[in-house]
Amino acid sequence: MSKDAYYFSHDANARNDPKIIQMLSVYKAEGYGWYWMLIEMMREQENYRLSIKSKYAVNAYARELDADAERLQQYIDDCVNEFTCDGKGIFDKNDEYLWSESLLRRMKIKDGIAEKARQAALIRWGKVEDEAETSESIAPASNKDASAMQRKERKERKEKETKENKDTTTIAGHEVEANWLIDLNQEFVEIDFYQELKKFEDYWTGGRRKLKNVRLALRKWMIKAMEFFKEKHPGTDTKFTKGKYGHMVATTTADLERLRTERARRNQ
Repeated sequence: MSKDAYYFSHDANARNDPKIIQMLSVYKAEGYGWYWMLIEMMREQENYRLSIKSKYAVNAYARELDADAERLQQYIDDCVNEFTCDGKGIFDKNDEYLWSESLLRRMKIKDGIAEKARQAALIRWGKVEDEAETSESIAPASNKDASAMQRKERKERKEKETKENKDTTTIAGHEVEANWLIDLNQEFVEIDFYQELKKFEDYWTGGRRKLKNVRLALRKWMIKAMEFFKEKHPGTDTKFTKGKYGHMVATTTADLERLRTERARRNQ
């Protein structure tokens, strides 16, 4: 998996979008899970769009999402035509592709930044190489091997630093970017996220079937955990903001810490 596939920017409060609220009223948490799974699948494509040209394309996506194909097709149609605000739906599509305008805007910004960084790096390293070549041309022959060794050491050091700077963690044997986990935690503040994370790892490292997509599987796990929490605590009294289905939502970091403290107190 490319390092670019680990993470993409998104709204932590996407569920408050008017279009998403409409979708939640019909498809509940399952639909919210499908939404993010489809977004992640789009993110993994070169053009950030899902191909729907094939007669059985939706069937393939339904299998990936562990969903009924006909229900997923209806869901996609509703996200394009029914769940709208100011004439715009959650998704857009034509005869060939399904896409999200919001994702396209975000990836345009991300790709623009990456390209600028790449160009700057080329210029910077080009200058370094030019300076090194100039230095070598006037250096004694006995020093050329030392210069080559220094360049090799600089390159290896840079590669090591780049690798170390990737803030990732391992979940059930798969690398996951820490920023993605933080965002996922913000989506599911209602539950004990790290306890569920441990359960997830125990499940998938216990000799069961091979985990194909850790992010999709982890999101589905958290959705089920959230549904169980809402069934167990239908009338929980809290001073925090209540979501559409009565669950507690922390809107700031301070709220999140207070929520965790309150949850720990209740569990004592």
